[in-house]
Formats: sequence, structure tokens, C-alpha cells
Amino acid sequence: MALFVISNSVLLLIALALNLGLALYIYFKNPKDEPSRVFSYFLISSALWTLSVLLFLNAKTADWAIFFRRMTPVGSGMIAGLILYFSFIFPKQERKLSNTIKMVCLLPGLIFSLFSLFTPLMISQLLIKDYNYPFLGGPIFGPLYRIYSVYFIVYFVLGLGNLFYKYLKSVGIEKL
Repeated sequence: MALFVISNSVLLLIALALNLGLALYIYFKNPKDEPSRVFSYFLISSALWTLSVLLFLNAKTADWAIFFRRMTPVGSGMIAGLILYFSFIFPKQERKLSNTIKMVCLLPGLIFSLFSLFTPLMISQLLIKDYNYPFLGGPIFGPLYRIYSVYFIVYFVLGLGNLFYKYLKSVGIEKL
């Protein structure tokens, strides 16, 4: 079982490094390009999600385990909003997005992140028998977690659906 935690930790470290490395590469290759910036933020959120899972799997006390488990919706919550926002501006922006649309895309993830970190409304507690194997336990979700789950699924599906629709109607170099 300890080998499982070690191998998962190595894989998570690799994913973390790849996400951060790709985010920095894309961002600094063209920092003025909005789709590049937003995709970089998406990758950084993915890296944060990966980091929170890595830290949770390696937590040795109840306080740290619950803190790191409560961090996991921070990265994932931002991912959902960023993929939707990205779908509106990639491969090219057809019209400038209003601040209202930007807020609808990004604000829910920020709100869920704050609730997750600072209240028990998302994850109220953990049931873990052995901190050497925290993945064998489970969280007890708070009342906001179901709403968060619906938000995540809806935003992610809308974002991917929008990207797929744009792919189907694109031609030439855009389709590539």
C-alpha cells in the first residue's frame, strides 16, 4: 500500500511539473494573447488541483488532511469557469465579451473556492482510519457540495460543447 502512495505521489509530481511548465511556456510565448493567458490560468488551476491532491495524500495529521482536502475544490472550481471562458475566446474572439459574461464564468469558481477553504459547507469533515492511507477514507460533504458538483459539470460540459461546436463549424487552418 505504501508503494501505491509513493507511485501516486510521483505521478502527481510529474503532472504538476508538466502543467506548470506548459502554463509558463504558453503564457510567456505570447502574454498579450488572451486565449493563451486564459489557457495558462487553466493549466495553473489544474496544477493547483494536482498539488492539493498530492498534499492530501501525504498529510499525516487530521488538521492537515482536512485542510488539503478542502483545497481540492479550489483548483477544480476555477478549471470549470476557465474552460467555459476559454471556449468563448478560442480560437478567435468573435466579439468582445462583456464584464457580466466574464463574471458569470469566473465568479462562481471563486465563490466555491472561498467557501471550500474557509467553511465546512463544502467538505465538513473526513473519515480516515489510517493517515498513511488517506485515500481509503472519505470526505463528508457539506450542503454546498452538491451545488458545486452541478456547477462543475454544467460549466465543463458547456465549455467543451462550445469548443466542439466551434470545431465543427470551423474550416481550414482554424480546424487544424
